[in-house]
Amino acid sequence: FNVPAEETREDSLLYDYIIQVGPAAYETIAFIYPGAEGFTETIQENINKYNPAENLPILKDN
Repeated sequence: FNVPAEETREDSLLYDYIIQVGPAAYETIAFIYPGAEGFTETIQENINKYNPAENLPILKDN
């Protein structure tokens, strides 16, 4: 997806740290608050649902 843009990542002072700490923070929150566990699946479902490449008429089974 290239998000954020490569230039933004290179200019960021915190990106290298956040990209490492983010998943661990999420796992900790999901452990404390089990309702957060479905967040990853929800994001993946939305990405799949609204992915322009997967929604091209030529790729649909209909």
